[in-house]
Amino acid sequence: MVSRIDNLESLLYDLDVLVPLEMAARLIPCTYMHLRQWLGRNKAQYKARYMYNYATNKRYRYLLGREVRSIRKRHFKGPGVVDL
Repeated sequence: MVSRIDNLESLLYDLDVLVPLEMAARLIPCTYMHLRQWLGRNKAQYKARYMYNYATNKRYRYLLGREVRSIRKRHFKGPGVVDL
């Protein structure tokens, strides 16, 4: 049986939707700070996309679904890894 999380992950990976960095960290999986540092080191490969929230006066970084998938593939290699 396919769970709702699996359906959500496949939808995110197939479409070019914007995923907030917090959600991307959960999907990869890694910590939020580790993902921020990793993206800082690989900024030539992953373009920074920000949206500004006027209610909180903050800007939030977003990744495309295909970028989340490529980061996940780079982090998890080897036998027993399920390819999404």
